[in-house]
Amino acid sequence: MDIDIPALKEQIHHLIEVHPHVEDFLKMLRLHRKKVYLVTNAHYKVLDLKLKKTELGRYFHAAITSFEIGYPKEMIEFWEKAEKQLGFEKEKTLFIDDTVAVLKTAAQYGIKYILHKTYASSKEKKAMPEDFPEIEDFRDLMFPNDFPADKRLV
Repeated sequence: MDIDIPALKEQIHHLIEVHPHVEDFLKMLRLHRKKVYLVTNAHYKVLDLKLKKTELGRYFHAAITSFEIGYPKEMIEFWEKAEKQLGFEKEKTLFIDDTVAVLKTAAQYGIKYILHKTYASSKEKKAMPEDFPEIEDFRDLMFPNDFPADKRLV
């Protein structure tokens, strides 16, 4: 599949933003020597554009796309292949996503800690599912005592 990168850059450049406090959260994970992976349904060329604009790529140990895996994140096969490729331990993994169908599949696969990111972009709030604890701000994970007790993962 050929993608016109200059045209794509022009179309999505204004949409690419970093969520508030994400970089601080990623820095904290690095300080605690946590492995951090980015898994996405975005095309790898779109992912490359986003990582270049946001400069967040330096915080990830690896990034994979559903195009590389051959299945979308909504399918169990994605998680089987992703676990083999990345080597994460699902019993110790925290997964954050803004799509309920993806969260349900990750939970079905056995990922232990799951959070619904209620803002799919830095501007648009999504409906909150009852199935998963939600997070609006990454500071909630950096300062867990400020996170509501009924929504804490541990």
